Amino acid sequence: MWGKSLPKWAKDCSKEVQIEKTQTKDGKILVCGMSDILLSDMDYSLSSARQNALEKVMEAFKGDKIEIKASELKATFIDTDKVYVLLRITKKHIALMNE
Repeated sequence: MWGKSLPKWAKDCSKEVQIEKTQTKDGKILVCGMSDILLSDMDYSLSSARQNALEKVMEAFKGDKIEIKASELKATFIDTDKVYVLLRITKKHIALMNE
């Protein structure tokens, strides 16, 4: 992975998630998250990137209280100073929370 150029999904990682646009007809959401690399703790870096991706989805639901029960890691890219993850979340993994 080292030395390769950033994949398109990672280049677009800073954008907000638009649920209507990223959802396919079968109810899957693809979302990217990124984090700074901590060379001493790569697991933490990946976990932080994953959390950032999940927060994007939460924000995209604009005020609805949701819980994301599961997500699937589709891809990981490690750059010189950032780590990127691409997650897939299906509708069945999202639950609306009652207030």
